Amino acid sequence: MSSPDPSLLTITYPEDQPGLAILTLHRHPVNSMNLALWQALSSCLTQLEANPKVRSLIFRSGLSRPIFTAGNDINELHAKRTTRERYIKFWITKNQFLARLLRTRLTTGVCVKGACPAAGTCLAMCCDVRVGTEDVTMGLNEVALGISVPVVWTKLLARI
Repeated sequence: MSSPDPSLLTITYPEDQPGLAILTLHRHPVNSMNLALWQALSSCLTQLEANPKVRSLIFRSGLSRPIFTAGNDINELHAKRTTRERYIKFWITKNQFLARLLRTRLTTGVCVKGACPAAGTCLAMCCDVRVGTEDVTMGLNEVALGISVPVVWTKLLARI
């Protein structure tokens, strides 16, 4: 399987911690989650799940500023900047990845620093373990954009 686009994310395997994979988001300036990033995340999860040596996966931000992710890229959601087909593909890709992450055989964790709204919160909720800095802000702010929050997200949010 090919390596992910390093402008979007990288995977590292710490030698002193066998079985661990660290996935670092690199989509500057704020790790906004566009279709390409969701596709890369899905591809990486497939790659890691197929590797019997990998037992755990940690997500983190490679940004120097206090942002895990700004959430979904607004350009993927704004009617004037996308097409109906791309919008549908975006939501299907994102939701399929999150459903797979929730059910993966891997033990998953996320290290959150600073802002982690909307899709970032959803990604964190799908992980087994969440660790954050004191300045973490999380929430399902899609409602402010007129997007309803699926019941599954409110149930997952209630458990953390």
